[in-house]
Amino acid sequence: MDDLFAAVSLTAVAAFVIATGIVIIGIRMSEKGIGISTRNIKKA
Repeated sequence: MDDLFAAVSLTAVAAFVIATGIVIIGIRMSEKGIGISTRNIKKA
C-alpha cells in the first residue's frame, strides 16, 4: 500500500481533482447559461 502512495504523488492527485472540479463547474455553468438564455428568448 505504501508503494502505491509513493508512486502516485499527492500534488498530482490534488491537481487532477482540482482540474476535474473546475471542468465540472464550467459545464454546469454553461448549462445554466443556456437555460437562462432560452428562457429569456421565450419571454421576448
